[in-house]
Amino acid sequence: MNKKSVAKLLSGPVLFALCMLLIPESVLPFAVRGTLGLFLWMSAWWITIPVGVAVTAFLPIVVCSIFGIVPVKEVIPQYFTDLVVLLLGADILTKSWETTGLNKRIALFVLRLVGPSMKSQLIMWFVGSTIMSIFLPNVVVAACLMPIAISMLNAVGNNDASKSTAAANIFLAVAWGSGLGGFGSPLGGGMNLIIINQVQELTGQEFMYTTWVKLMLPILIVLTIVDVIYMCLMKSDMKSLPGAKDYFVEEYRKLGKMSKEETLSLWLFVIPVVLAFTRELWKGIIPAWTASYVFLPFAVLSFCLPGSCNGRLITWKWAQPKISWGLFYTLAGGLALGKVVVSSGSSAMIAEFVQNSGITSTSVLCILFIILGSVLANISSNNSACAIVTPLVVSVMSALGQNPIPYLFMAAVGGNLAYLLPSATRAVAVDAGVEPSYMLKKGALINIITLVVACVCALICLKIPMYINW
Repeated sequence: MNKKSVAKLLSGPVLFALCMLLIPESVLPFAVRGTLGLFLWMSAWWITIPVGVAVTAFLPIVVCSIFGIVPVKEVIPQYFTDLVVLLLGADILTKSWETTGLNKRIALFVLRLVGPSMKSQLIMWFVGSTIMSIFLPNVVVAACLMPIAISMLNAVGNNDASKSTAAANIFLAVAWGSGLGGFGSPLGGGMNLIIINQVQELTGQEFMYTTWVKLMLPILIVLTIVDVIYMCLMKSDMKSLPGAKDYFVEEYRKLGKMSKEETLSLWLFVIPVVLAFTRELWKGIIPAWTASYVFLPFAVLSFCLPGSCNGRLITWKWAQPKISWGLFYTLAGGLALGKVVVSSGSSAMIAEFVQNSGITSTSVLCILFIILGSVLANISSNNSACAIVTPLVVSVMSALGQNPIPYLFMAAVGGNLAYLLPSATRAVAVDAGVEPSYMLKKGALINIITLVVACVCALICLKIPMYINW
């Protein structure tokens, strides 16, 4: 272990110790000092990643059980909420796509329609990955599309992203699109569920997924159009990729007719998606079967139905090591941190600080939340960004006597604007051969542009009754 790794490891515990030892009781009570130290420790580790992000998510249990900042029994339930059940069910269902080959079929079906020009390629890769990440976790989308992009570039003899800007731009399109589209629906990733959980706590009511789409999809469409324009203006060393369309057409032809297993795995996912988004129509019939629970029964069913994975559509032995456990625990860690902030009295102290600071402009605060979310998403992940920003938004806006819910939605947008650094989903582009310096160079301007557009959209939305009447 080198000095840099040691420094990253020590950064969190040292910050925690400094908060506990150096801040006097007269300034911050014990529980609040502990919460601040925990917040800084988790932020440091989520940003520098000396250990897996899921490991960092367990710190609320560790710290609360040892130091008693808040009763640990209040923290433990956050690690298996109904939102974790939702992610688990949806994740298992998408894993069956791998055993049947449905993921490849869907990707090739769309990509075979792409023309050979670089503009067409960039638009389709970016828009395709954005749309897929609306319904699937961004990491799943990137992991599915990147191998196909690599295979296509190999087939046309242009696969070295360190030398070819054409290849590098396509890889960036996949990584950026996968990261952006996640906030289009609650199914796009754990960061959305962190926000939804907070909204449900604030309102005491079940949050309908159609409401999220109505609020967030218009903003996503605007940002997607802006990003597509930017990508079309990016210079490539090739104006077209001769043979690219032929490659996709041929690869799709090789798949043959859609198998029964593929059809089955598709319907097992489509049905709960439809149920989740139409929950408002049938909630009176089965009140307890909320959108968070509709996926798991179908996931269980996928282990029972016949298929090509040892005689079943999917088996636990095959699925268990592939399930996104880290995603679940990162989500849970963010919820646990939020619980500690509230239960320790830290949120009340933040509220008091804001009241005495003189910062009263809600527009300025909204912009700051979006920028903070984007900065954190760039240096860590979308999930970590929303986990850190969410309790701050609630505490600050509540202190000003404002409803924090509209600002939570805007912060979620900021937490999905990340183009600069090879962390989280963007790491797949670097793994494919894109130089980090090239990503930084090309990502800087698009990140600034999307931030400006997102802030403008947010300020407009906060004047529309649909966004502010909660």
